[in-house]
Amino acid sequence: MAAIGHIKEVTITDGQITAVVETGTGQAVTAKLMAAAGAEFYPLAGDAVLFHWAGQEVIISAVLHGDASTAGGEALVFSRNASGDVVASIYLKADGKVIITTTGAEVGAGGDAVAMSTPINTFLDTLAAAVSPGGVGIVTPSPGAACPVAVAIRAAMSAAFPPALSPASTGSTNLRAD
Repeated sequence: MAAIGHIKEVTITDGQITAVVETGTGQAVTAKLMAAAGAEFYPLAGDAVLFHWAGQEVIISAVLHGDASTAGGEALVFSRNASGDVVASIYLKADGKVIITTTGAEVGAGGDAVAMSTPINTFLDTLAAAVSPGGVGIVTPSPGAACPVAVAIRAAMSAAFPPALSPASTGSTNLRAD
């Protein structure tokens, strides 16, 4: 039998996310959260959930958000703060775009996370300094000479994105920043 209830409290017991669920009949049950392999989420008190009795256990199989903002074929993954406000999201759009929204993006390379804004700001600052008055400036190079602006861009990228952070070239040209 399946039913819809509301989470009253969430805890982690023996490495398993469990929740006390108000069943709607005045009864509360303790349920284990089940998710797809490779996915983990921590629901919040007040979330509506779909729960089932499975033998002697109660299992939560879905947390019902109810705020659909996706279209057919799209997916949205998000995190919330303790107040329930969405603070980060990854939106996989049906046209192939991936939109990441966050207030503090970080990228980890198997170790410490690196703030994304740091390399980007370093790149922009280095580039701005190179093409500002007194810097390289915009000039037409002589035939066969390196373009000063291209040299400035390469230097800015090298300063901002050390080899450990530089993406490997796959030959793809469909990557862009919005």
